[in-house]
Formats: sequence, structure tokens, C-alpha cells
Amino acid sequence: METTFKILKYLRLSIDDEGEGESNSIAYQRKLLDGYIEENFAGRNICVEEIVDDGYSGTNFKRPGMARALELLNTGKFHCIIVKDLSRFGRNHIQVGNYIEHIFPAMGIRVISVNDHYDSNEHIGAPGGIDIAIKNLIYELYSKDLSQKVKAARRTIMKTGKYNSPFAIYGYLKSNGSLVIDNESGAVVMRIFDMLDSGITTTQVAAIFNDEGIPTPAEYKKMKKCVRIWNYGDKKACWTDTTIRRIATDEKYTGNMVSGKKSRTVVGDPCSAKRIPAEEWVVVPNTHPALVSQEKFDRVGERIHICNKRRGNQVNHKPSIYRCGNCGHALQKTGSKNITLRCRYSIMNHSAECLSEGINLNELLDILKMILEKQFCIMQTEAANYKAALRNHNGMTVDEVEKKLAQLKAQRFHAYERYKNGDCSRQELDTVREKIAEHMNELEAVSKSVDEQVEASEIKTHKADVILNYGNEQKFDENFIQYFVKEVRIFNDKRLEVQWNFGLNEFLEDRGGQIYEGCY
Repeated sequence: METTFKILKYLRLSIDDEGEGESNSIAYQRKLLDGYIEENFAGRNICVEEIVDDGYSGTNFKRPGMARALELLNTGKFHCIIVKDLSRFGRNHIQVGNYIEHIFPAMGIRVISVNDHYDSNEHIGAPGGIDIAIKNLIYELYSKDLSQKVKAARRTIMKTGKYNSPFAIYGYLKSNGSLVIDNESGAVVMRIFDMLDSGITTTQVAAIFNDEGIPTPAEYKKMKKCVRIWNYGDKKACWTDTTIRRIATDEKYTGNMVSGKKSRTVVGDPCSAKRIPAEEWVVVPNTHPALVSQEKFDRVGERIHICNKRRGNQVNHKPSIYRCGNCGHALQKTGSKNITLRCRYSIMNHSAECLSEGINLNELLDILKMILEKQFCIMQTEAANYKAALRNHNGMTVDEVEKKLAQLKAQRFHAYERYKNGDCSRQELDTVREKIAEHMNELEAVSKSVDEQVEASEIKTHKADVILNYGNEQKFDENFIQYFVKEVRIFNDKRLEVQWNFGLNEFLEDRGGQIYEGCY
């Protein structure tokens, strides 16, 4: 039976492509790729899966569709990725070149770029050619040039005082490039400033709003059927002191249009956005109705500034692996020497069933250390027994299969020798040959299965050795634990859910999943 050839179609469209018309549309890319597949893979047993990034720049690989595509290709279940042209895959010539020249060949992935007339099968063992390298460089330079032009155009618009964002800030609506007050959410914004001005803290304001059931800004936009899809995952939306603080420090609520606070250092990478000095911001006064006076805004800002100074080093910007089992929000670290983890959602939402009592971080690390040591013991045992435990469905080892095949080949030769010497008829020879061929086919299938199991076992054994060697060489501290642990969820009933990082996930996937569940 012919093996199914699995093809991954990747389609991408960014805002920058809109000026190029239909030629880069998702519909056109799909039609082009489907036509190519139909023409070039006719008669083959194929399976095609499609992934789309709509509205994402190609200057970096931080796109949800691309992340999913690379994840699927990494499983080894796909044989080929096909794109309209290499600019769809990416506009960074170094990254694209690395994937085409090194990563995909090592993974055994065939790459087809239709409009570039590129098929990696035609370049096996050799680079893609200088023409491909030049095209990748041109794609990147074009994207950077276009980015500079877009930045200049946006800054010109900023200086006119027009609101240049796709969505109005909370408290306002968009109208002909300007902001107008939204009576419902605008009243909430004014109330926030009044409460903070009276001495109520941001945390207390958040708690009051949660108790009253006032929709968060994101929830409110969702209720108003905002175009953007607001996705919280498994987190529960709630007012937080961060949300209150963000509103209270936004100068747009004074009626002034403030733009250009951040600038991207890497084209197309939103994570590279850096805050620029205040003197370089574009400020246009009195562009829209104010929700708070400048005087009140300044007083509230001073209170928040003082509060931030008091918080000092308590603010930790490093992503936390510790999350509340109920709401999914990251747990807050409090204290300096004796650190405690708490869910701030429970402080700001009294009805929530969140982790109300803090858990000592050192105690939690001891528990995680114990869990990891247990997993390491399991890994050592299983790695040592992999090859010894390998048996096919007939209970034969690799050596036994090979020995039996050799015996059957010898029997086939002896049968032919007997026929040549006149000791048996041609019919008898054909009968013996048929039986031997049947047995050999069965054994060859078994041998292939065993070989695959051996290869899998060797891979797993190697992974186990790497993980265990790392574990033996490193200091068993929080950084070490975060290498293996992706996320820890802590519940009020003293239950823990630990999701392993890449190393243990890959090793333990055959043992029933990635999640450890237990109590502390």
C-alpha cells in the first residue's frame, strides 16, 4: 500500500499586501496552490491541510498560523510545505534561508514555492541557489522600506490630531477619525477618576467594580460587537488594579491626543516595541471631549506614582509559571525573603473561588523538586528497559527475526539445489518457494516493525539521557524547575496540576499525558 503523502499549505496576508491587489489575497493563494497540487500530485495518495495567517507581517515568525505550521511539521507526520512564494513564508532572508537550507532538509520536509519555481527535491544536498537567496533578501528589504514609509505616513496623521487606532479607547467611540464620548463606558471612566481622587486605591476600585458586576473594557467591547475577537482562553475576565492604573494614566481622557509613545525596533515584531522619551511623543491638545480635567488627572497621576514607588521591587516582569487553578491568572509574589504566592483576583473579586490563602514559594519548590525526582526515577527505569522490553507481536527479538530470515533464505537455496540435482520436480520447487516467500514476507513486515520500535527506543533513550544528564549537572533551584515545568496550577483544595515542558512532555507522552495531578 502506498504511503499517504501529507502536504501542508501555508497562506499569509498582511495589511502591507493590500496595495498589491488580488494577487496576494488568501483566495488567490488557495486557488494557485490547489491547482499546483492537483497538477503535480495527480494519482498519488495525498492528504492536504491548510493553515492561514491573515493580517500578520512576514518579517518575523511570531505568527499563530506559522507557529502551528512549524509544530505540525515538527511532529514528522507531514512530508511537504507549499507556499505561493517565499515571501509568504517570511520576509527575513536569514530566517527563511536557515529553514530552507538547514532545518527542513534535516527534518526531511520538502519545500515548494510555486511562483519562485522552487522545489527542494531538485536541490537535495545542495543550496537553493543564489537566485533564491537574492529573492529572500529583496523580500526583506522591500518590507523594511515599506515599514519606514508606513511609519512616516502614520506620524503625519498623528500630527493632525486624528485618532489613528482601529478601536476607540474605553469610554469613547470612533467617529470620522475623532473620539466622541460613549455615555455608558464614559460614566465608568469618570467614576474611576473620582474614586481615585478621593483616596480609594486602584485595587479597591477594581474590587468594587467586580462586586458590582461592571463589564471590563474588553468585555464591554465584546458586548458592543467589536470587530476584533477577544479571546481570554480559560481565564475569567475581571477588573484588576493594572486595568484601573492604565485608564488613570492615559492622557487622552483629558481631551488631548497623545500618540507615538512606542516604536518597534524590529520590523513586524510587536514584542520589540520600546517606549520612547515623552518629549518625542506627538501631543495635539483639545482634539476631543474630555472625561476628566487636567487638574484631577495630575492629582490622580501623582497618587499612582507614589503608590508605584512604594511597590518598588515587588513588581516582577518575568512571566510566572504559577497560576490560580480557578481563574487561570498568574499568581503574585509577595515578600522578599519568605515569598508567598497569592491570587490577586480573589482580592479584587470577593465572589471568586480563587486561591485565597497564599502558598509559600519555598514549600512549593520542595514539592516540585520531589515530583521531578520521582519522574527522573521513572525515566531511568524505563530508559534502561526499553530495548530489553522490545518484542514484536510474535514475541521475537530483533536477532531472532534476522536469524529466522537467514534460515528461510538457506531453505530456498537448498530447494533450488535439489531441483537442479533432479531430486524434486518443478512443481515441488514452486510449492516450497511459495511457502518460503509467504513466511519471509511475514518476517520482513515483523522486522520492519521491530526496526521502527528500536529506532523509537533509541530516540527516547537519547532524550532521557540528555534530560537526566542536565538534571545531574544543574543546581536544583527555581530556574532549573522552570526548565522542565511549563505551568503549575494551584487550587484551593490543595491540589496541584503540573504541565511539563518540552523535555518531559515528549518522554512521558506514551505514559498517559502531560499533566501531573496531585496534592500538596
